[in-house]
Amino acid sequence: PVNKRQGEPVYAGSHNLGSPLFIKATAVGNATRMAGIANLLEEALQTKPYWAGLAEKWASYFVIVLLLLAVGTGLFWQLYGSGDAWVRAVAVLVVSCPCALSLAAPAALAAAQGALAKIGLLVVKGHALEGLANANALVLDKTGTLTTGDLNLVDIQVVNSQLTQQVALSIAIKLEVGQAHPVAIALLNAEFDSEQGSIESSFIKESPNYLIGCGVHADGWYLGSSKWIKEIFKVEMPVLTAHLGQVILYLAGPQGVAAYFIFEDEAREGVADLIDFAKASNMSVHLISGDDPATVAAWANRFGIPSYRGHMLPEEKLAYVQELQKTNNGKTQVLAVGDGINDAPQLGQADVSVAVGRGAPLAQAGADIILVDASLSSLARGMAHAKFTKRVIGQNLIWAFIYNVGAIPVAMLGMVNPWIAGIGMSLSSLLVTLNAWRLRKI
Repeated sequence: PVNKRQGEPVYAGSHNLGSPLFIKATAVGNATRMAGIANLLEEALQTKPYWAGLAEKWASYFVIVLLLLAVGTGLFWQLYGSGDAWVRAVAVLVVSCPCALSLAAPAALAAAQGALAKIGLLVVKGHALEGLANANALVLDKTGTLTTGDLNLVDIQVVNSQLTQQVALSIAIKLEVGQAHPVAIALLNAEFDSEQGSIESSFIKESPNYLIGCGVHADGWYLGSSKWIKEIFKVEMPVLTAHLGQVILYLAGPQGVAAYFIFEDEAREGVADLIDFAKASNMSVHLISGDDPATVAAWANRFGIPSYRGHMLPEEKLAYVQELQKTNNGKTQVLAVGDGINDAPQLGQADVSVAVGRGAPLAQAGADIILVDASLSSLARGMAHAKFTKRVIGQNLIWAFIYNVGAIPVAMLGMVNPWIAGIGMSLSSLLVTLNAWRLRKI
């Protein structure tokens, strides 16, 4: 998240969740920042995964050794008077053509990525499958990730006797106009007291200013978390106990805390499946959120998440992931799942990241995988499939190694001719491909 002031550049493709603004176009087409980002994305998609790159690296070394062995075989049999010396050299080249070695990883990755797409997991960066297979820590956001993020306003408690519930609501709506946060959407869609109708707030004259991870304010009115309101007004906040699934937002004005709004959320489908799989895989599970700590604790306790923290700003989420990666002598590999602008930094920092498909474009841009399916159980299935993919690639590499080590000496001794060697090479490549073919089903 970047705050912009009057006169500063706003790049094409930016996603604005803050105050309404007027912009002047100074570049179009390929000259825009968005075009540059598209080029970077294309380059990123062309980068080779570690598994594929490792196989190709060894294949390139193998080709050099193979050529030397073939030439050596031909010279050896030529010196010993064999009339088919170079036929045997060709047989060495054909029988150990590195097709099986080169296909070992790419064939498996292609099949696995196609299978993941069928269950709603779109892999957009090459290392994502490796990250899913190797991750040993799961970091979850709450609103929009652990929960659906489809909040409903269920209650308004007025602290300032000069305000009614409807006036407090109208002030909150005026502050949230133009925002796309789940809380803002819930307020804008609220029909808390339809009999009184909509009341236009006369308290708000200027354009609201949105602070990432805190709230929104204008004309001396503030709407946001209890932590933020407490820091601004230097007052003790009302002690409220959030029931499971509830989010509390505070409204404060010139006379201090004026009202608070209670929203209800519901768990996203498949959350339990994902957390159970993570625990069964000996992964540590963490819940971090900008929401009230009591609400975060309630959700963490519901799903048995031992490590959780609330009232976290984007930079604090980023620092949390960085510190987690330093644990276990730097061997902790983090899988982060999020959906909002607040989650973009942590998604970019994580070893592998998943953005919920309905989330903010900026969060998706920094993610390695996009979850299109509404259920988190797809992610659990994807993690299991990634581990299976790792095993299949290992099997392919072992088979390619055993075949070549066994076939080369046989060809060097002249025990096979080129056409038989060609059949052997083809069968070896076919075996690798058929083994990878198993990854098409999930």
